[in-house]
Amino acid sequence: MNQEADLQKPPGEGTPPRPAPDPDAKKKRRDFWLGVGLFFGLNLALAGLGALFFGVLYSLDIPYDLINVLSLIANLLPYVLNIGLIIFLAFKRPQMALGMLAGFGFSIAIVICLGLLFMAACFIILGSSGLGG
Repeated sequence: MNQEADLQKPPGEGTPPRPAPDPDAKKKRRDFWLGVGLFFGLNLALAGLGALFFGVLYSLDIPYDLINVLSLIANLLPYVLNIGLIIFLAFKRPQMALGMLAGFGFSIAIVICLGLLFMAACFIILGSSGLGG
């Protein structure tokens, strides 16, 4: 009986009211995009510092064992900082941690697309040069 009454009502009268907008939505969106920017900014800064560090490290006259240990530490530093920061932010500002994870996913998607383009370019170049068969 209620179904028939609902069908006879004009549109919009039988629908439940929309929930009130979340007052924290703007803050959450800002935190998310800060996390994305933090991911890219942190990793670009670490790449620049790593290049500078390795340039200086190999120009010094120090034993190779020490160079190997310092190189290992310098190569592990981005992983430790990224994972540690994501875990820390997951407890303090969860939307920022999600933004960092989204930045990581976006980076992986870009690398996969560029890899596919590179593979296609290699096939085209090899096919046009007559080396492919």
